[in-house]
Amino acid sequence: MKILLTGATGYIGTHFREKAVTCGHEVVAASRHPPPGDSPWILFDLKALDLSQVPCDTDLIVHLAANTTADEGIAETTEIEVADALIDVAHRIHARLVFISSQVAYAGAPTAYGRIKWQIERRVLKAGSLVIRLGLVYGGREMGLFGTLVRLVRVSPILPVFIPSPMVQPIHVDDCVAGILAVSELTNYERRVYVLASARPISITKFLSAIARHRVKKIRLFIPVPVLFIRLLIRGLSLISYTSFGLARLESLFVLPPVDTARDLNELGLKLRTLSAGMLVSDHNRRRLLLEEGLGLLTYVLRTQPRGVLVRRYARMIETMRDGQLAGWRGWVYRSPILLACLERIQSGVHPVADDLRWRIGAATLIAEASVQGFDRFLAMGKRTRVPIAIFMVGRVVVAEVFILLLTPLLAPLLWLIGRQRNST
Repeated sequence: MKILLTGATGYIGTHFREKAVTCGHEVVAASRHPPPGDSPWILFDLKALDLSQVPCDTDLIVHLAANTTADEGIAETTEIEVADALIDVAHRIHARLVFISSQVAYAGAPTAYGRIKWQIERRVLKAGSLVIRLGLVYGGREMGLFGTLVRLVRVSPILPVFIPSPMVQPIHVDDCVAGILAVSELTNYERRVYVLASARPISITKFLSAIARHRVKKIRLFIPVPVLFIRLLIRGLSLISYTSFGLARLESLFVLPPVDTARDLNELGLKLRTLSAGMLVSDHNRRRLLLEEGLGLLTYVLRTQPRGVLVRRYARMIETMRDGQLAGWRGWVYRSPILLACLERIQSGVHPVADDLRWRIGAATLIAEASVQGFDRFLAMGKRTRVPIAIFMVGRVVVAEVFILLLTPLLAPLLWLIGRQRNST
């Protein structure tokens, strides 16, 4: 499929172009500056629009370009006129048009960005084309609004707990790109607004906390701040230079309308990664954490440090069976055999976190049992132990088992609280 992509050098556009090319599509980048490499490129400038270079054999137009910096050189009507021109071009060359909108788009949006998006949506839908609204996109390169928030968390030791708390529905940029491609490839589709975002809203405070914990690896102090105060601050800064502070889109987070995404995610077969996994800097880092997780669980199963090949097998199993999702526990949990034993014995169904950890311990056990190291550990063939030592070892096991049985009921409520907090991030 030949795709014309506007805004190809932006945050989402960069990831979309890479993913689409990997999937075998031909992507023509349409932007003010050519992207890195030798990708096909045509000039696309909102201030000086020229669509004469759009290839006639284009199958799909993905319209991502937008004015996100409150550039005074671009009038509010300019983006609407550009969208109208793209609708005409798509109709003329018989290409499908997909307009990428935002959760901030609605008639009474407080920002020009949201109002413009909503007006373009109306025009695109009327023309029989597709609209995709995105939640708060995060992850990958630190660009766009996500980049602004990461830089804020990185440099500021104090972060706000907004009152009342704004709610966001985040989606990782790679999941977002996969969803856009899935919608674009639909053969039987409704001409309506598709929504790509987390099905469960979370507070912006939890989102910032996830950035601090999983992205920048820093401890931050959160203090209550009224939303009204931030709005007044934005108004004051806008009198100096709205563009330099880049706060136009930030304000829209305070009044995001909740959206129901379950239907669209199910229709597209899109499974979103957890926020904690999505905040990781790279897949390489996620692989490293998977290996650390495997090392801890295999050590617990084998009662000795496992060989590297077993740890790598564990990581591959999680990547295959759990889409590479981390369990999300701190490293000290994996280094605490008694704590792992208690968590393993918590009754099934108390909390999904307990069931997930039990499944991972079972996976580590299967890997260990099928290895030479596991054969020596579990069967101990050919090894003889003196009677006093054997009695001591059996007694130690019995005492440990009794202690674990007594401690397990006390840990069940704690696990539920930890698991709820972990899942919320």
